[in-house]
Amino acid sequence: MTPTHQPTTGRGRRGLRGALGCVAAWAIGALVVGLAAAPAAAAAVPAEAPRARAAAVPSTFTFSGSGWGHGLGMSQYGAYGMALDGYSGAGILEHYYEPATVARRADDPQIRVQVLTGVRSVTVSRDSATTWTLGTAPSTTRSITASSLTFTYSNASGTGRVVVVADGVEYRTNPTTWSELRLSWSGGVVSVPWANAGSGAVRYARGMLSFGPLGGGTNVVNTLRLNSEYLYGIAEMPASWPSAALQAQAIAARTYAYRKVEAGVRSGLNAHLTDETTDQKFTGWNKENEPGYGKYWVAAVNATRTKDGAQVVVAPGGKLAETYYSSSTGGRTTNSEDVWGSATLPYLRTRDDKWSVDSRVRNPYASWQATFTQAQVRAKFPTLPDVATLKVTQRASSGAVMQLRATSSSGKSANLLTKTTTDGVRTRMGLRSAYFSVGSLSAVQRLAGDDRYATAAAIGRAAYPSGTEVVIVSGEQKSLVDGLVAAPYARTLKAPVLLATSTTVPQATLDELARRGATHATLVGGTGVLGSKVVTTLRKAGLEVTRLAGDDRYATAAAVARAFGKATNVVVASGVAANLVDAAAAGGPAAATGQPILLVPRNAVPAVTQDALTALGARSAVVVGGTGVVTGDVTAALGAAGLTFSRLAGDDRYATAAAVATAYESRVGTGAVLIASGKDANLVDSLTGGVLGRLTLLTAGSSAPPPTVAWLAARQVPQLFVAGGVGAVPDAVVQVLR
Repeated sequence: MTPTHQPTTGRGRRGLRGALGCVAAWAIGALVVGLAAAPAAAAAVPAEAPRARAAAVPSTFTFSGSGWGHGLGMSQYGAYGMALDGYSGAGILEHYYEPATVARRADDPQIRVQVLTGVRSVTVSRDSATTWTLGTAPSTTRSITASSLTFTYSNASGTGRVVVVADGVEYRTNPTTWSELRLSWSGGVVSVPWANAGSGAVRYARGMLSFGPLGGGTNVVNTLRLNSEYLYGIAEMPASWPSAALQAQAIAARTYAYRKVEAGVRSGLNAHLTDETTDQKFTGWNKENEPGYGKYWVAAVNATRTKDGAQVVVAPGGKLAETYYSSSTGGRTTNSEDVWGSATLPYLRTRDDKWSVDSRVRNPYASWQATFTQAQVRAKFPTLPDVATLKVTQRASSGAVMQLRATSSSGKSANLLTKTTTDGVRTRMGLRSAYFSVGSLSAVQRLAGDDRYATAAAIGRAAYPSGTEVVIVSGEQKSLVDGLVAAPYARTLKAPVLLATSTTVPQATLDELARRGATHATLVGGTGVLGSKVVTTLRKAGLEVTRLAGDDRYATAAAVARAFGKATNVVVASGVAANLVDAAAAGGPAAATGQPILLVPRNAVPAVTQDALTALGARSAVVVGGTGVVTGDVTAALGAAGLTFSRLAGDDRYATAAAVATAYESRVGTGAVLIASGKDANLVDSLTGGVLGRLTLLTAGSSAPPPTVAWLAARQVPQLFVAGGVGAVPDAVVQVLR
C-alpha cells in the first residue's frame, strides 16, 4: 500500500471490508428525522370526526457518522495515533485488549490460505528467474519448463477434478488418492490473476500453491509458514505508518492466524482462512516487495520475533485472544456482545479510541455523510409502504447504533433488526460504521481564550453579551472553592462570572469589564482570595464593589445563598478540596433552576449552612455526590432540619455529572449541553461555565468517559458548548462527543 491508502478491513476485522466506525459519540441518540417540512394543519371536516393527517414522506435521509468497520478490538487509526503518542506495539494492544497481555510463542506452523476460488480455470505464470515443479500425486513431483500453467475444473467423469496440461502432458487430481495438484518453485515469484479481490494479480514468493476442486470450481490455496512467511504478506495497514503501529498490526494478525490454525481446516475453504478481509487481507509478495515501503512492514514483522519466539496476544487464562480489529471507530471501541451478539469477552470491552478522530492521523473517515433515497431506505423495511421517520432506539455503550425504527406516513412502525447488534445495523444499512446519527451532527461552539481568565470572559459574553453587572471570583487554583457557588447567583443578576487573582485583575477581565461598560461587581470570597488591590483596581475602572463572604468556604456559600432571599429548593455538595468537581457539574443546572448551592464537609452540616437553609425557607435539597463524598450524617441532618432530599451520584465524577444532567434535563432541556474538563486542574472552566445555565457533562482530559458518551448517545443534543481550550478538551474528544 502507498501512504495514501486506507487500512483494509477484514475479519481480523470480520466483515471489515473497508473497515471504519464515529461519534462515540453518537451523542445524538434517539434522534427522529423526517426531512420534509410538516404540512399545515388541515381544516376541520364538518359532520365528521377529525381525521389523522399522514406524516410527510421525505425524499432522502442523511446519515452523519465516523469511522469504518465493526469497531471491535484494536482500531488501526487508533494504533497510528497511539504510536504518535509514544506507545509501543505491545502497549497499543494491551490498551485495546485489556486485560489480555502480549506474550511469546515459539512454534511456526503451516497455514493454508485460500487465495482464489469459484473460478472455472486459472492460468498462473512465473517470472524468468523462477523454476517450478508440479506435485501430481503423493511423493511425486515433476519439473516443468512451461512459463505458465492453466488449471481447469472438470466434471466430465461425474466427479469434480482439476486438470492441467504441463509440457504437453495432462495431469489431474484423483479424489481417491490425492485431491490437489501442488505447485512449488524457487528463485523467483509466481503470479495468480484475480487473486486480489477478484481483480488484480497477486505474486507469491513463499510457500506453495495447491489447486483442487471445490464448489464446482477451482480452489487455489497458498500453504506457507505462519511466522516466517505468511505474516510478511499481510496487507492490513499502510507500511508508511509508524513502526509501533505496524508492530501492533503484525502481532494482532499473527494471533488471529494462530487461532485459525488451531481451529483446523475449514471444509468450505479447504484452508484455515481466506486472503480477503473476511479474515485478513493477504497479498503475498505484493506487500512484502511494495516499492519504497515493503521493507518497513518486513522490519515491523521481524521486530515482533526473536529467538525466544513470536509475540502474540494472550487472554486471561493463557489462551490466545480473539484479536479482531477494524480501521477506526467513533471514539470508543464496542463490546463484543454488542457487535455480533456473540460471547461477552473480558478483553473485548469498550475502550477509549480518541485517536481514531485525532486530526494528526488524517483519518478521511473521522467524519462522513451518506444520503439515501426514500426508495433505498424503504427497501430496508419491506413491511412498510414508505418511511416518514427514522429513529435510533438503541445504542451500545460505545455510542454505536444497535437498532433503528422506521415509521411510515400512516403511523405503522418496523424495526431494522430482529436481533439488535451494531454490525447488523452497519451491514444492513450499508454504512461505513454503526457510529452515526440520522440527520445533522451536534453543532459545536468552543468558548475559550488564551488562559482561564480570557476563557471566563468568553463564557460570560456567550451567556450575557451585555449588562453592567458582573460577579468576580478567584481564578487561582488554590482558591476555586468560593467560585463554585457563584454561577446560580450570577444568573439571577444576568451577569457573567469573571476571574481575578488575590492581588490583580488580569487584563482579559479588565478588557471584558470595559467592553460591557460594567458598573457594579459582586466579589465572592473574602479578602484572602480577592484582596484590597483587586477592589482598588475595580473602583479605578469605575465599578462599585460589594462582597459576599464568610469566615470560611461554608460561610461564604451560605452568604451567597442568603443573597437569593428565598429559595424552596437548594443544592448541597462537598466543599472538600478533592471533591469540588461535583459542585462544578451542578452549577449549570442549579443556575438554570434558580437553586443556590451550599457546601458541606464530608459528614456534617455546619451551623452557618443550617441557618442559611432556615433563612431561605428551603424545603428540599438535591445532594450531589455519593456517600463517600457526602455521608449519611449530612442527609440525616438535612432530614432533621425538615428537608426532603434526593441524592444524585455515580461511580465516579463523570457518572455523577451524568446523573445530575439526567435529573435536571426535563427542566433545563437538552437543546444545548456544556462540555467541560473533569480534571481538577481545569475545574475553573466548568465553574465559570455554570452561568450558561446548561446541563454539564465532563471529559477526562484527552478522553471521553463512558458515562458522558452514553448520556449523549441516548439523546438529541443539537449544540455543544465546550468550555476551555484544546488543552483542556481536545478537538478529538469533541468530535467523539458530537
